[in-house]
Amino acid sequence: MDIRLRQSDFALGYMSMQKWLADNLGRLTGLDVADVLATVDAAKHPGCTFDPVAASTPWTRVTAWERLQATAVAAHFAKIAIEG
Repeated sequence: MDIRLRQSDFALGYMSMQKWLADNLGRLTGLDVADVLATVDAAKHPGCTFDPVAASTPWTRVTAWERLQATAVAAHFAKIAIEG
């Protein structure tokens, strides 16, 4: 629900992908991957930043209306799980 949490989550995934590429792509392919890493880094959107605050306290910024909507979705999931 919180856009900052979604952006932060995307940034964390992007950072994980960059780390995996840096640690494994060259080892797995036997190629020099410096150009690949530079291209990936250059393509990163400036707004793609990990926000530890957004990642640690997302629920505190959710409005009462959004909480009500989340409760309705959770109730719907529960109904589906019970009814099979």
